[in-house]
Formats: sequence, structure tokens, C-alpha cells
Amino acid sequence: KISIPQAGEAKVFYQASNLKRIPALEISNKTNFSNWFAGCYALEELNIIGEIAQNGFDVKWSSKLSAASLLSIRVFLLGPVP
Repeated sequence: KISIPQAGEAKVFYQASNLKRIPALEISNKTNFSNWFAGCYALEELNIIGEIAQNGFDVKWSSKLSAASLLSIRVFLLGPVP
């Protein structure tokens, strides 16, 4: 588990081209992920705990992300299942 309480718009994993898995990334509320994952071409798994800013999530460089990882992020953004 990685905990980043107040990273703001930092490029935490910027150009980590060999990074494959982030099983649990705990963030502060409404974190902006713009460019955090730029150059993370090998990323296959990403699980986020926390609230993502409305326009602050970009993983276009990480085309190997699993469907399960993307679905868990989508479900989280929409809120808990009733």
C-alpha cells in the first residue's frame, strides 16, 4: 500500500516505464492525477483509494491496464453501489 496524503499535482510515478503494479494507492480527497502516470507503459494493475478530481485522471500511456483495474476505478468514481 502506498499512501500519498497531499501530493497535489505532483508527477509521482512520472516516467516509471517498468512499473507494472500499484495494488493499493491511497490518496487525499480530490487528487488531480494529470501526468502522474505519464510514461508508465508497463502498468497493468492500478487500484486507487480516495477521491479523484473531476478532470484529473489520465492513464493514456498505460494501455496494458487490466479491465478489472479500470472497472474498479470507474465504480469508485461513481460512488458506492447501492
